[in-house]
Amino acid sequence: MGAGPSSAPVSVAPVADKSQRRLGHLADLTESDLPERLARDGRLLADFALFLQESGRQKELLDLYALDLAGAVDWSDSGEARPACVPCADRRNKLIDCCCKLIEGLESSWEEYQTSPEGLGNFDDTQEWMPHDLPAPAILEEIQKSDDSRKVSKDHANYAFSIAAMVGIHVSVVCSDLIMTWANEAAGSEEACAEAFHQRLPWLDFETCIQEQVRLFPVPPIGSAYSPQTCLDKTFFIEEFAPRLFSEVRRYSGISSAAYFDSVCRTDFEFIAFGTNSKSGELFFFTYDHQYLIKTTSEMEAQTLVRMLPSYLDRLQQEPRSLLGRYLGLYRVHMEGDQSKLFFVMRSVTAHNLGISHTYDIKGSVRNRKAESHDSVGKDLNFDEEMGTSLQLPPEVA
Repeated sequence: MGAGPSSAPVSVAPVADKSQRRLGHLADLTESDLPERLARDGRLLADFALFLQESGRQKELLDLYALDLAGAVDWSDSGEARPACVPCADRRNKLIDCCCKLIEGLESSWEEYQTSPEGLGNFDDTQEWMPHDLPAPAILEEIQKSDDSRKVSKDHANYAFSIAAMVGIHVSVVCSDLIMTWANEAAGSEEACAEAFHQRLPWLDFETCIQEQVRLFPVPPIGSAYSPQTCLDKTFFIEEFAPRLFSEVRRYSGISSAAYFDSVCRTDFEFIAFGTNSKSGELFFFTYDHQYLIKTTSEMEAQTLVRMLPSYLDRLQQEPRSLLGRYLGLYRVHMEGDQSKLFFVMRSVTAHNLGISHTYDIKGSVRNRKAESHDSVGKDLNFDEEMGTSLQLPPEVA
């Protein structure tokens, strides 16, 4: 399902905090801690969704999904779905009324969940995470054969970030996949899920919500039913941006969640190779199999990526063979005592079995963009001299 393009500015600066404030306001109005607690912990959201799904409460599961999405956007400017003639304050009040009704409808199940052994009573059981645990023995054996001198050992300056990034991606994608799957099943299809949202919150635009949605996941060192134990001594937090849309990008790129985890979410972190781009100051590293690249990014770049995401996804849906680079996820890690880091995951351009005769780092500029003859990677001017100033590509791969 592709989302329609949005030209509205998209913010990536502590978006989860904004969602917490919006849903926290609902908590004050309804005297329920449900909205604020779910906004603070995506693992809890997934566990409550599981409780509703296993007890056959499909309507309430869709209510929960709608409430989760509602916190994604500014309620004073909630997208094209609202009539322009309705004053901003009235739209906001109507949205608040709709959300309060969703909370009231969920409150009984929420109270039951918190006292049930199958609900919150099972949340801290680390054995529940075992089906998702990594790495598989065969992959560990392959990793341990590596002689790459760029391994990230425990003494590496970015070792803690590597752990937080890999484990955080695993936790967030597992939880978001579960939430999305159960919501689609409760509605009957992806399209029906969007329609169920519109029925509950007609003042919000579904496409805008899934584009701007951010989920926050605490990852404690002791582990839980939705996160593994880690070697870090403190809880870290990871934000996952536009989880539904990036899940679709991975799907249209032929990448299953299992394959994504097997490459990106390694738990033996001594085997991840880092590099540094000295000019941009951004950090990047490859997965152990060199299939994917993890790169830190600026807020401006992240904002551009989220803004173009619907149109980008439409292109991949129309032409799955497109040679466009594949942006597979956008995340932010928060660690105590360290500056938060925005980063994205891309599929490596060399993730294929074809022979490579030339390699170029293309920036779209000619200033200082010529590599020395002894360099293994050319730049823009080298490409122009050796390959010509344009590429003739068929439409299906452009």
